[in-house]
Amino acid sequence: MKKLLLLLLSVFVLVSCSDEIPEEKIPLKSGRTLLAYLISNNNSGSLDKYLKDNLVDMYSGLSQTTDSCTLIVYYRPYNNDNDGLAGPSLLQYNSDGKGNINNKKSLQGSDLTPSNVISEAYCSTYTEGNHNATDPKTMARVLDQMVKLSPSTNYGLVFGSHGTSWMPGNSVSGRAFGDDAGYNINIPDMADALEEVFSGKQLDFILFDACMMGTVEVAYELKDVTDYLIGAVVETHVYGLPYDIILPKLYEKDVPYNEVCEEYIKYSKKLNAWGTCAAVDCSKMDDLAEWAGANLETYSEKMSSLDVDNIQQYGVSSFKYFSFDVVDFFKSLNDGNTPDGLQDIINNVVIAADALYGVKYAIVGNSLYTIEKGRFCGIGMYFPYKVSKSSWNTYYETLSWYKAVGWDRFKTSLSSN
Repeated sequence: MKKLLLLLLSVFVLVSCSDEIPEEKIPLKSGRTLLAYLISNNNSGSLDKYLKDNLVDMYSGLSQTTDSCTLIVYYRPYNNDNDGLAGPSLLQYNSDGKGNINNKKSLQGSDLTPSNVISEAYCSTYTEGNHNATDPKTMARVLDQMVKLSPSTNYGLVFGSHGTSWMPGNSVSGRAFGDDAGYNINIPDMADALEEVFSGKQLDFILFDACMMGTVEVAYELKDVTDYLIGAVVETHVYGLPYDIILPKLYEKDVPYNEVCEEYIKYSKKLNAWGTCAAVDCSKMDDLAEWAGANLETYSEKMSSLDVDNIQQYGVSSFKYFSFDVVDFFKSLNDGNTPDGLQDIINNVVIAADALYGVKYAIVGNSLYTIEKGRFCGIGMYFPYKVSKSSWNTYYETLSWYKAVGWDRFKTSLSSN
């Protein structure tokens, strides 16, 4: 792969793209810088319009902040973008906390359009216009440049694109995360890229504005690079999150994760869509893995006869059975009762959760797949071998969660049923 060359702007004096990298060292900022990594160059359903709308909402939310703060957006557009992007670009917005962004009064009302918001950014465009945004080396390089543009004591990171959780890219009908002209990144590779960039830095949270990322497999893979993970265990609607409302909350020292989840669900309800949202404390994932590993052994004789259709699950169509509610899974093994100790651990792991329940809010309009109240704990888990998807099961064996809970102990017994 060609070596990626990045053309950066000085955030202080440049207003158009330059081939000069600033030599002066930018001082370390106190407080959180928010980064957003948005990929709209999709083969499997265009997200460009919706991600552009998200960008506008992020800008609007930034204008409402009451402290100085920075938002840096990586946007990977289609070729021949109509809103002013010459190619994959970094867009930087600095708010003074008084309604001004990049030293200008922030756009309001009918002026809030994608092209106007893009034109207001300090913009850095990549010379290699067709680079693959999901390539691990490219992702690490881009994120590193974003961090260098705004050295801060801590960061929050939003990923916006398509997603298919822990499942392998290019082996199923979707992606693990991202879709850049059909290319994807698997979650372990993403974890490595994030570790390369944020090792020794404070990454407070990762927010996935992408389908089906709220699973134990994803959270466990990312537990060593971020404190918290925010996401949905079901497919997400194309409109994303209400960033004009939640963005100021994401800059608070103690992020009100319950409010972030509630606002997404209220927004989804207004759209008459569907939705789940949860925030996971990744530092507690080892506790959940230890409990799950011990109790899989306890219920090992019941697993073979367990009817997966009686468990609250989260996948539709080709993703059917990719993930089951963790608590409901173990309740099904324990005659409908929550096993001792599980709820306490889940309460520590899932620190906020909300959902739209019942057939009125069926997932992707499919009445067979709804969220039942009392059966949603906020996080899902795959049931390997019992689900006869050979490509999934083979890949699943490579994941950290699989190894941590010891699923290999049950491969023979579950595969024979």
